Amino acid sequence: MPAKAILLPFYVVVDTSLSMSGEPIDAVGNIIPTLCDLLRENPTLRDKIRFSLVEFSSRADLRVPLSDLRDVQKPPLLTADGATSYAAAFRLVRELIETDTEQLRADDFSFHRPAIFFITDGEPTDADDVWHREFDTLTTGTNWPNVVPFGVGETNPATLAELVHPKDRFHAYTVAEGHTAADAVKETTQVLIQSVLASAKGTEEGADGFVLDPGFQTEAVIPVPMDEEIPWKD
Repeated sequence: MPAKAILLPFYVVVDTSLSMSGEPIDAVGNIIPTLCDLLRENPTLRDKIRFSLVEFSSRADLRVPLSDLRDVQKPPLLTADGATSYAAAFRLVRELIETDTEQLRADDFSFHRPAIFFITDGEPTDADDVWHREFDTLTTGTNWPNVVPFGVGETNPATLAELVHPKDRFHAYTVAEGHTAADAVKETTQVLIQSVLASAKGTEEGADGFVLDPGFQTEAVIPVPMDEEIPWKD
């Protein structure tokens, strides 16, 4: 029996708090269908990539389990409501990564380090020490993920800069002046697509998993300078 491919798990973690109402939540709802189109156009990705979708507001919920999206019968309907609990999102994703990687091993798959695209339009509504602790726990476990945050609204650049992991490899991104949250979500989806394609190509050429050009930007989505002051770190 031929060896199974080494999979790259992507976790798309999206803010669905009340401030995302209207066009932004509609744009978020198009992420999974757009990725499904990508898989149909690039069938070889089926052997390399798996996706999961997590939404968070006052709580976090798994909307698409880690899977080949072509097996997803119907994209989830997302609605905007509630607050912005980063802590709930980080806690759930950590639990999912633990269980998903165990299952991949049980199914005799090898896998690259997971990648998280974290899309938010606002500041966390948790107490600072709570979400800081959950993020640290997420990024220091055995299967810690690569994390790339995208601020699509009025998010503090310093907060976004702190959510990058590891900081020597990636950037945070924010919405460019004059563009809307919906614009930023749409272009963030395109960044995700380019990253998926680059990562899949990279694994064919011997690269170790997740690839995202640190200088990459679009008209509506631009990198956050990584020398932003981080107020809660010594």
